[in-house]
Amino acid sequence: MSASQTMTALAIRNEHLGLHRRMIVVRSLATALAGLTPVPLLDDWLVTRVRRGTIKRIAEVRGVDLDEDAVRAIADGTVKPPGWRTLVNTLPIGRFLRRGARYALRGYILYARADAASREFAVATLFDHYCARMHVGGGLDAATGTALRARIDRAVAATPSGPLRQTFRAAAVGAGRALLRAPFELADAVSGGRLRARLRARTDVAEPEEVIEEALVEQSGTVLDRVGKSVDRGLMSLPGEYVADLVHRFEEDRG
Repeated sequence: MSASQTMTALAIRNEHLGLHRRMIVVRSLATALAGLTPVPLLDDWLVTRVRRGTIKRIAEVRGVDLDEDAVRAIADGTVKPPGWRTLVNTLPIGRFLRRGARYALRGYILYARADAASREFAVATLFDHYCARMHVGGGLDAATGTALRARIDRAVAATPSGPLRQTFRAAAVGAGRALLRAPFELADAVSGGRLRARLRARTDVAEPEEVIEEALVEQSGTVLDRVGKSVDRGLMSLPGEYVADLVHRFEEDRG
């Protein structure tokens, strides 16, 4: 069988990954953009909660049990992603920059966040595949979660991701400034009164994670939802080799 025939066969075998693709795309965008949330100390907290929520959601819909230590190990990995202060530390002086420099900075931010989202998508997609096709036995704990994330990271690092990054970048550039306002939308949905009000309530107190989940579910019509649909269309137009190659490398990894 030729290489192209092998990839085509793998793509067909991985059709199950289309079931949750839109959800993973939107959550990947939300995770990547949460690091730009313009609220002190909220950015890292929000990134962590959204990312862990994605892993919990995938495990739940796939019927895989995992404890909180496993969630942290799989979701967080070992490399901290760049946040607001890292990527846009020069924004406070943006008003003094020439227009061309401001546009260049904005383009850099969009590209950086799109690349971060594409990586989040790859990690979540492999976890979805693992839950659907490879998990056997009992639930996942810290040790198995750490080993699984290391295996995921190796597969992501070994798979050329140009087409995937271009898909996310094209959607991000198309949204432009609207996408850069998404962190404000997300911060407002999560922290702009809703979270404080629910946590202060004496009855029916919601956990912060529940409020975040509600905010993500209610993304219909927002810029994240629109960009997510654009990315999803782009992914459907790809020949499928990236995901097939990613999954193949993941399955072949023996640690």
